[in-house]
Amino acid sequence: MRYTPVAFELLPRRFTVRQLQNLFSAVLGISIDNRNFRKKVLSSGFVIPTDKKETRVAHKPARYYEFNRTAYNKAIKGRNPLKFLANWAY
Repeated sequence: MRYTPVAFELLPRRFTVRQLQNLFSAVLGISIDNRNFRKKVLSSGFVIPTDKKETRVAHKPARYYEFNRTAYNKAIKGRNPLKFLANWAY
């Protein structure tokens, strides 16, 4: 999961950052700081914000994002395109 976009294939087409974080945390068995994960994921360019938000939730609705395959394909030329995951202990 740290080297391929498989996480984005396991999520629905539109997903929240929290859903992505929970997936990485569960599969990798690590605890991830919310603010740092959000900042790193959004700055990676691998997710595109949509104009949709969650509905029927008891909290502030989260924005939905989509995987930016074009940005990922450009980054794949580098050694580790998902480098934003590298800073957490495993």
